[in-house]
Amino acid sequence: MAITTNRAPLKSQERGPRLVLFSAFSIAAVLFPATGNAVEWRIVPTLDLRETYSDNIRLAPRGAESSDFATTISPGVSIVNDGPNLKLRANYAYEYISYKNDPTGNSSYHRLDATAKADLIKELLSVDGMAGISQQDISLLGSRPVSNVEIDPNRVSVRTAMISPYLHHNFGGIVSGEARYTRTQVSTSSNAPLSSTLDDARLSLNSGPAFRTLGWGLHYDKQRTQQSSFNTVDSTTMGGDLRLMITPQFFLTSTVGYDKFDYVAGADAPSPSGKYYTGGFAWNPTERTNLAASIGKRFYGTTYSLNANTRSRHTVWHVGYDESVTSTPQQFALTSTSSTSDLLNQMFLSEIPDAALRQQAVDRFILSTGIPTTLSRSLNYVTNQFFVQKALQASLAINGLKNTVLLTATNTLRRPQSADPGAVVVVPGGAFTTGETRQLGASAVWSWKFSGRSNATLTADYSRVKLEAANDEQRLKSLRASFSHQFQPKLSGVLEFRRTEQASDLAINAYRENAVSAFVSLKF
Repeated sequence: MAITTNRAPLKSQERGPRLVLFSAFSIAAVLFPATGNAVEWRIVPTLDLRETYSDNIRLAPRGAESSDFATTISPGVSIVNDGPNLKLRANYAYEYISYKNDPTGNSSYHRLDATAKADLIKELLSVDGMAGISQQDISLLGSRPVSNVEIDPNRVSVRTAMISPYLHHNFGGIVSGEARYTRTQVSTSSNAPLSSTLDDARLSLNSGPAFRTLGWGLHYDKQRTQQSSFNTVDSTTMGGDLRLMITPQFFLTSTVGYDKFDYVAGADAPSPSGKYYTGGFAWNPTERTNLAASIGKRFYGTTYSLNANTRSRHTVWHVGYDESVTSTPQQFALTSTSSTSDLLNQMFLSEIPDAALRQQAVDRFILSTGIPTTLSRSLNYVTNQFFVQKALQASLAINGLKNTVLLTATNTLRRPQSADPGAVVVVPGGAFTTGETRQLGASAVWSWKFSGRSNATLTADYSRVKLEAANDEQRLKSLRASFSHQFQPKLSGVLEFRRTEQASDLAINAYRENAVSAFVSLKF
């Protein structure tokens, strides 16, 4: 059965992620014979099969719906190494989707999530690497599919690869220094002008334990963003920070410095350079609770930050607020805005201190319960503009004997700063200039373990996107009910029912979909 190209399957641009993985294995081959230590490589092949029925497979407006059956075959592999000189974690899957009534929609995808850290020379030279392939929405406009099964031009594959060698050394507990170079490449499977390269050189010095009462740090950061078909943007940030101990648990903090961006500022945007300063505090009353907050000034105005975390035996709480000047490729290079895995890692920290064993337990828990790998999501639309992003996020995880509850909420505001000629947002079939955008999201997951091998999970998602330039607001609601069962230690299955509804000020972007799917996962 031929695979068509209407959904832009991946091609040669995947060489970046492959290069990072190849480099990690090459480093391992060089290092471990020299150490003489036995290293345990955990390699687990997997095979996932899914059959899905959708009553609106192309997410069409009312009156134009078409139903179809979709068969998904997804072989993959999980690779983990936790050696003394190499930490490697990689999950890869190839996904082929075939449609019964509409074979023109047949398509394939690659999914990759890999990180590696290699110590080449102990306490002197190390290398970090990251590679990822994921499917994401390209635009705030148009329908927003919730999986790869739906046939929609707004879904593209985003490929990210990062390599970061760095020199680091601790000078007798007095000061530690680091010189790091990072190169990140981002591209997509569409014709959107997103192919980007980010080069970052950073120098830093930080006080050691000898400076117990008054800690300090200095840094210099030079970054270049090259985005295909658009101007290259350079940025420079330099500064210092102080940390004054009032009590062993409470510190006053401050920063001062200067940053500069050479993009062309918009008519209503301030000059993209100037001094900055912040003042705040950090409070760590126990090893399970910490709170840090600050307020200050940057060239675009008053700025705030907040990071609060606390956990008990059965709960994890988090509230965070962050402001930054950023761009589309920088955001695509980041991980998911709200990872289920990260939240569960914090929840299992008390019971499983070992990081590798804890991650295995988290993976098993996600697979056995059928809960989503991410909670609420912030949509990273494709644009060549720089913007100020203000992001608030809150999450709560509760884990009992038979019940697990995950709650999260996000509020993200993006305000464009640059106005280069041709500054645009890309959408399927065209592009337009943009203004301020706001995204609100909330997610709730309840998983009930009603028997030793069976779980029932209910997931509710809501998101609202407001796009000023297009005078459009979209509201997406999704409700899922799933039942999972562990047939054997290496064989599990999930039956899922889903209803999704998107409302929009533009009728062409509104749709409803009901779907049911059966999923089987086998580990070898």
